[in-house]
Amino acid sequence: MKAVGNTWLIWSLNFIPQIGFALLLSVMFTNARLNIKAKGVWRAIFYLPNLMMPAAVTALFGALLAYYGPMNQLLVRADS
Repeated sequence: MKAVGNTWLIWSLNFIPQIGFALLLSVMFTNARLNIKAKGVWRAIFYLPNLMMPAAVTALFGALLAYYGPMNQLLVRADS
């Protein structure tokens, strides 16, 4: 039960500020009075970390499972 409590504590200390920061940024970028220049660039910069993880996982699995990759070579040698 202590582990569950610690998990909820860590989750709440991470999730609540993250949502608050995201809401603050969304208000900043949608507020017409602020008139921020290059809104699209800033949005892309803030969204880029969400795109990096799937790209990194794709590159890792692509390298591991390539024709001459380590997993394929291991399976070929195990078959011999």
